[in-house]
Amino acid sequence: MRDPAFLICVVAHVPPDGVAAFQEYEAAVLPLLTDYNGRLIHRYQNADGTMEMHIVQFPTAADFAAYRMSEPRLKFAPLLERSGAKITVQEVSDIA
Repeated sequence: MRDPAFLICVVAHVPPDGVAAFQEYEAAVLPLLTDYNGRLIHRYQNADGTMEMHIVQFPTAADFAAYRMSEPRLKFAPLLERSGAKITVQEVSDIA
């Protein structure tokens, strides 16, 4: 039986000169996941920090949407913008 949770894969491609700002952004927003019932399942990064991938779980898509639009998260948006990161978000499923 599959876990009915909402899973997403987030991939960030960060310019070398934006890595520090991106890491500061991540340090600020990842702890907020639990406030919206989210959980970081896996976090991967290449050697120079210019690519990062997260697998994140929420009970529902609505919980994820609430996290994305939360005021605490949005106040850190300037850091993300300053980093120059290009982010893709995709809903995924466990096929194992």
